[in-house]
Amino acid sequence: MLVNIINNLLESNIPGFIFSILIPLLFLIVMVKDKSSKYLLGYFCYGVLSVIFAFILNEWFSQYPGQINRVSSDISPIVEETVKALPLLHFFRKDRHNSKLVIYCAMASGIGFSVNETLFYFTSFVSSPSLYSIFPLIMRTITTCLMHGMSTAVVGFGVSITRDNKLIRLPMILGLLALSATIHSLYNILIGTRLAIVALLMPAALYFVGIALLSNNDETQGGEAYES
Repeated sequence: MLVNIINNLLESNIPGFIFSILIPLLFLIVMVKDKSSKYLLGYFCYGVLSVIFAFILNEWFSQYPGQINRVSSDISPIVEETVKALPLLHFFRKDRHNSKLVIYCAMASGIGFSVNETLFYFTSFVSSPSLYSIFPLIMRTITTCLMHGMSTAVVGFGVSITRDNKLIRLPMILGLLALSATIHSLYNILIGTRLAIVALLMPAALYFVGIALLSNNDETQGGEAYES
């Protein structure tokens, strides 16, 4: 079974996409001196690479009888959200990091994943690219990058607020991981129905809510600094 999965992976365009994206970014990471920028680029690179892990696991589960139809709605959201969020455990170390950096890195991991996934789907299902195929690609890029980015950012938010409280850490992370998988699953289910507009608007709504929350946090911190 595993041999067949590896062969399917090698026959796909995924390895080529990964190397074409990762190698230039690795050069950039080495050159950049700002630590926060290195973190963001590093998590983006991980997101690009994590498509391999998700592909192998999704293919593995789809091999079992009766599971192929459940992969898109039930299995792949759990697998992909877990894989994307896994390196966020690094932020539980004693090193102090800005809370917003955790959320930004989580979003970078999700967006990196969506870049590779979108390229894979576009080259797999569009036999003859044309002007008419560009618009669906743009729409998919906008919506899926926000969906993957914000669903992982939800987990990053949980990591950022539970680093100093071990009692609520596990239930909080598991709960938000379940929430991110639910968001992902709803998107996959609705995108092929008459309610596709809901699937398209949901990631955008999460994105603007996230911007508003982070902006309010900046204003609060600024006010506290002024008062002190």
